[in-house]
Amino acid sequence: MHCGTRGKGGAPSTVRSSWDKFLALIKWMREYSYDSFEELEEDAIRDYVQHVKESKATSVTKSRLLKVLLDLYLHQERLPEGFRLLNHPFAGDIDPQRFRKAARQEAQSIPHVPDEVIIPVLMEARRWIEEHSADVIRLTEEAHLIGAIPGSTGYDFRREKRLALIRSFRPSAGEAGWYSSPLKSVFDLHSLQQRLHAAAIIVIGCFAGLRLHEVLALEPGCIRGPVVSEDGTMELFYLQGTTVKISPKRVGHDREWVAGPRPAATDERVVVVEAIRALDVLHRAARVRYGGLLFSTKERNTGYSVRKFQSLLNDFFALVPAAEGWQPTSHQFRKTFARFVSRYDTNHNAALAQQLGHVRLAMTDAYAAKDLDLVRLLEREHAEVVSDGFMALLRAEEMAGKRGEEIVRSVARLRAKIADEAEFIAICGRLGRDANIVLHLGEHGACYFRQSTAACGGTKGPNLAVRTPTMCLECENLVVTEEHRPFWERRVQDNERLLQDYPDAWPALVEKWTANVAQARRLLAKLAASREILAK
Repeated sequence: MHCGTRGKGGAPSTVRSSWDKFLALIKWMREYSYDSFEELEEDAIRDYVQHVKESKATSVTKSRLLKVLLDLYLHQERLPEGFRLLNHPFAGDIDPQRFRKAARQEAQSIPHVPDEVIIPVLMEARRWIEEHSADVIRLTEEAHLIGAIPGSTGYDFRREKRLALIRSFRPSAGEAGWYSSPLKSVFDLHSLQQRLHAAAIIVIGCFAGLRLHEVLALEPGCIRGPVVSEDGTMELFYLQGTTVKISPKRVGHDREWVAGPRPAATDERVVVVEAIRALDVLHRAARVRYGGLLFSTKERNTGYSVRKFQSLLNDFFALVPAAEGWQPTSHQFRKTFARFVSRYDTNHNAALAQQLGHVRLAMTDAYAAKDLDLVRLLEREHAEVVSDGFMALLRAEEMAGKRGEEIVRSVARLRAKIADEAEFIAICGRLGRDANIVLHLGEHGACYFRQSTAACGGTKGPNLAVRTPTMCLECENLVVTEEHRPFWERRVQDNERLLQDYPDAWPALVEKWTANVAQARRLLAKLAASREILAK
């Protein structure tokens, strides 16, 4: 066990878990009067496999219970006499009941939390972090100050004074219904702290996608940022921590996760950052004395166990009526995060895989894209977006681009044939819903996609890896309306500013900036010209 795999050895928790499985085998052997492992022959092993199969353990546990037999056989040369299993326990098959395959299927079937459950839970979690955390922190700090009174006053004096403080607690604002009123003991204060911890892990899991062991290993001051984006419009915050899931070292390795963005030069709250800062302050006074991780219990700052945190999640979900009966796990938040991102952007699974810490994109696809309900939801939402976008194009007062000019002429002919506005809208609405239209909306224009005329070389849609505004201007599929006018006006201003600020720049750059200005101005002129045609 300590030799392990990849030379990193077994973690203490792994050794302890393996011992539990080993002990289960020993207890079974004692029950059936086996004195050594060498006595476990084919019939005995068959009986033990049947015993494991009939147990109420999960497929993961059953697989590990049987792996003990395989380890005793594979490592017989390193074991003392009496511990050696001389014959292969499964006649060459490493998994006779296919428990490992079932375990993988169980792991992949961990569901996301449905919208009707997770949205109320997230609202409650945000309420605890943004509204209730200040009161919990205030009460915690005041209770700690009482506990820090010199010992000459006596334990009973400090205890009574702390209890009087807790019983007199009132929230600084709002209703008192968010806590068990009135507070009666230190246990009630710890319950408030634990609810704040549960709220924090819910928002971190749902908004950043961290694994539970990564969350529980976070340390105070783990926020980096704000970091201004390259275009200067957004500020990004990062979580700095440790992961062991894909690490070659048993102690793990350092990594970062995106905690969330906000518009540049604003004070807009980022809920993950607010959660980290609240917990950072919660046990700050005790942490100076005892040290400890961000997620710590009581005043001694000992870390939570996974089992303990599971009970905290159950208690927090019980606060939300819409979540009644739902059994949450921390990994569900991770899958909910992946599903939410994929629901609104299916083109950047590589970035999602990096955030989730997946080695292979196939795992990210299994988290999000292979969800049948999600696929159907995406299809419905795509049909609605296409229909709405198509109607928006037909109602546009200005239109340009090569495909836009074609639509202007077609709409003019269609309007000439259909005088009734309601009938015109009904026909266009049915066409948008039922026709096989591939429409991709963007800041600089809409792509009314056809593979045969796509300048970007896309097959089922525009090739986002090479697609640029300049390329789209030369493409037969581009449609530009008044909605996209700000982008092209800004493009003129930006390139003119570059020409003005850098008159002696490299000639190729000057030529490119000049061409960008000319192209954008021509497009804006065509937009204005199309208004008269569409107004007829």
